[in-house]
Amino acid sequence: MSTADRSGTSWQGRDRFGVWAALPDAFAAELMCVGGVDYICVDQQHGAGGLREMVEMLRAIEAGVPPFHSRVCR
Repeated sequence: MSTADRSGTSWQGRDRFGVWAALPDAFAAELMCVGGVDYICVDQQHGAGGLREMVEMLRAIEAGVPPFHSRVCR
């Protein structure tokens, strides 16, 4: 996981609050953005969605501003 947010400031030295998005739904991912979280991780390893759902979720999260990550299985 990166130690910098989108503004380039360091996250080191402070606690972060993040959520894991496993539901394959863009609207659910968008709702997670309003809670003031520091990051959202789209879980493609244990989540139920495919590539199309992941892209839709990332677009919804990007509009809500918090940094996002995606965990994918190999």
